[in-house]
Amino acid sequence: MIFPYWETLRDEEVRLLPMVNVQVHGRAGSREIAALVDSGAEHTILGMEIAERLAIPLHDARPVTVIGAGAQELDGYLTHVPLQLHEHRWTATVIFSDAGKRRGILG
Repeated sequence: MIFPYWETLRDEEVRLLPMVNVQVHGRAGSREIAALVDSGAEHTILGMEIAERLAIPLHDARPVTVIGAGAQELDGYLTHVPLQLHEHRWTATVIFSDAGKRRGILG
């Protein structure tokens, strides 16, 4: 798949990041979010506010710990969620966590 690299400014330096707009589906509709394509990530990670806004139930989700940069540990909830990229729709294993608060990660 070919996807664009977006220019972002971080610490006064321009960086190019592989980003895509992905549609997340839940009980309360859907929402398009920009997510970083990370082929090295083991999981897709999205922010807790997306689960809340789309009424994605987490009461039966498996509690997990997300270990991020600098070995920072954050709680998360692993569940299955429909995602869509253009006309392609699939059910993905997603972790909802504050680790995805700044930017979603497609693993």
